[in-house]
Amino acid sequence: MTRFPSTASWPRLLGGAVLFALFSTALAVAQGPVEAPTPEAPEASDGAPESSPAADDDPPMWVTAPLYDVAPSSHDGAFEQWALARYHNTPVFVAMGPEAWGLGIVRRGSVLRARLRSQGPGCDGHWFELEQGGYVCSTRGFRVRTQQQARVGDEAEPPNFEALLPYRYGRVVSQDAFRYEDLPTQAQRDRLAAGVSMPGVAEKLVGDYFVTIDGEVEHEGHNYVRTVAGRYVDAEYIGDHARTELHGELLDDDVTLPLAFVIDDETPSYRVSPEGLVAEGTAPKYTRFRPTGLVTRGEVTCVLTAEGACIPRDSLRVVWAIDRPSGVPAGERWVHVNLSEQTLVAYHGDRPLFATIITSGKEGYDTPEGTYRIQHKYLSIRMSGDDPVEGVYDVDEVPWTMYYHRGYALHGAYWHDGFGRVRSHGCTNIAPADARWLYRWTTPHVPRGWHGRREEGTWVHNTTGGTAPLGVIDVAPDLLPEDPDTATASASGISPTADEASDWIPTPSAR
Repeated sequence: MTRFPSTASWPRLLGGAVLFALFSTALAVAQGPVEAPTPEAPEASDGAPESSPAADDDPPMWVTAPLYDVAPSSHDGAFEQWALARYHNTPVFVAMGPEAWGLGIVRRGSVLRARLRSQGPGCDGHWFELEQGGYVCSTRGFRVRTQQQARVGDEAEPPNFEALLPYRYGRVVSQDAFRYEDLPTQAQRDRLAAGVSMPGVAEKLVGDYFVTIDGEVEHEGHNYVRTVAGRYVDAEYIGDHARTELHGELLDDDVTLPLAFVIDDETPSYRVSPEGLVAEGTAPKYTRFRPTGLVTRGEVTCVLTAEGACIPRDSLRVVWAIDRPSGVPAGERWVHVNLSEQTLVAYHGDRPLFATIITSGKEGYDTPEGTYRIQHKYLSIRMSGDDPVEGVYDVDEVPWTMYYHRGYALHGAYWHDGFGRVRSHGCTNIAPADARWLYRWTTPHVPRGWHGRREEGTWVHNTTGGTAPLGVIDVAPDLLPEDPDTATASASGISPTADEASDWIPTPSAR
């Protein structure tokens, strides 16, 4: 459900002219997980906000859509054994044999249906075929039994498929914090406090660190946070991470491109008068509306809404449709990232389905232009690196990650709320709700129970330049509406333009 600010100066008319959505990222999805979606593109209206009344704080229905579309299919009786993953990243191979490359990864504790195929080569034990495709080795991270097994017992809780983020996260707020490989003894803590380096025992977290929170444990009088990878950090050094209220828009007959998104806090909203621009309140961050044209008065260029409000162009990001790239076949899914405007549009063939704003690489870490295809896809993956200006960064379990070129990926970003401006180390940062939608919609689809898959999938088209289809309007101020609550659009006619797996998991240095 969309809703609007209550300020009298901001247009409140619906009907494609102004769209404003605000919701809490703490809101979890109400429906349970089901099987992976089929490759066919959904109708643009799938998951769109219902037309029936709802509370103002309700998010659009697509935000709370289940991660998987249908219930698991019944097996044919051939897969009567169970493979239990024992590594944090346990490999699944595309074929049996010593030269087989990795097809995907499964997290420790996941249990999958399998059937016996053969013994060796490339496996000191036995090769098993998984019901969802791929092969695993009984001596390379999997334990296989004829009856369904319990989880290992000391593994992390499984990811939450029903939430905007798959895990709980926190930020390390002290440069005195350590990340311990196991729960430390008091003697080890004392040595570390005295400045003794203890590789293999603990690492000092000097830099910008974010961790997953799998639980808390007390040990020898100290409280620790346990991470998904099974390491420990003093709980007193863990604070909250950033939150964002951003989500994009599903496009349909009522919500079409172009759209303009407000990216700044307290952005002024003006009315054009004979005296010039008259301030009339503010447009809240992430307000979005359908622009009708550009007006310049003095040193300010602003974008008109259909109701006559005028918002400074510098505080907006405008999303518009482009033609399908020549390298993308008709009928294919593709994602366009406009690096100049910091926007993203998902297409099925020539039809735009979804639009939002993003954050791409800052100067020196430029996101590459070009047309690519998603190569690797992960529910989450750790990313780290060393920025010569900002120092070391280490981000645990970056969610909804889709690698398309070397270490460059589209992924969710839970650690900032600065969408619409460059700031990343090369990856395309996307608000968690939008990244989750893209993860669910793009290919390859990651099977239920897997954590990542390696296979060529959806196209990614990164560009710079281009001009938003906003006509310059130079009308007499007295012809513009003075009362945005009752006025009709005066500027019409502006139409839009059309662990063992580490050898093949990409090095996740960018974020």
